[in-house]
Amino acid sequence: VLQWPSEQLWGLVDAVLSLYTGSRADVAAVAAARYAEAAVFDDPLVRVAGRRLLEAQFVALKGMFASAECRDVRVSVAHPQGGHGVGENVVSIDFTVFYRVSRFSSALTIQIRQTTHLQLAPNGLVEVHRDEWHNPMRHLAELPAPLRRAHGTWRRLFGVATSLLTIGAAALLERALAPALSVSSALDKRLTSLIGAELSGLHCLQSLLELRGAGGSCVEPSAFRDVTAVVIGTFDGDADGGVLPEVA
Repeated sequence: VLQWPSEQLWGLVDAVLSLYTGSRADVAAVAAARYAEAAVFDDPLVRVAGRRLLEAQFVALKGMFASAECRDVRVSVAHPQGGHGVGENVVSIDFTVFYRVSRFSSALTIQIRQTTHLQLAPNGLVEVHRDEWHNPMRHLAELPAPLRRAHGTWRRLFGVATSLLTIGAAALLERALAPALSVSSALDKRLTSLIGAELSGLHCLQSLLELRGAGGSCVEPSAFRDVTAVVIGTFDGDADGGVLPEVA
């Protein structure tokens, strides 16, 4: 039985799902607002400890896939210590994530059904984020003891290595782009003064490079026949926890 405010729960769920579907900025905002400094991320391939390394794992996803979409989301809350406060809950989010390999074709898609288990600290921050994949990879946890220990060591080494590589690559990219960004900013100001309206070539380029979270199902115009009203808004809310609108 859910004992803590539902808007808090859905704010947390929406923020966590945006780690998979959102932009790099979304990942940074969610990690800073929702995760403890020493938070642990764990899945069948990697295990890292520390908010910075955890954030890097989700940033790496942005480089591996063109976009992602979460569907069929179900949420449950457990109270392992018999308490009902926010910090005494383990939240489990069961969903299917669709990773698009190419920006130019929706046919190249990797589908993973998973359950994300979130262990919360007394202050409501996520202490442990564990992804359980519902595919053969989940059986790696059932290996005999010696192999299981070797797999655990490999996950920690691979997790730290990929996180540090992602952090280093992002830093190099930012330094390499700094001169171009400076020139573009100056050109944007000049263009704005000439045409009397804000038009940023830099922002256009960024929107082309960062399309995570821009996908989704298209609705045919015929679907709006006989509809009295259509509410246009956003599902996600901010990284600090959005509240879903109540629609009568």
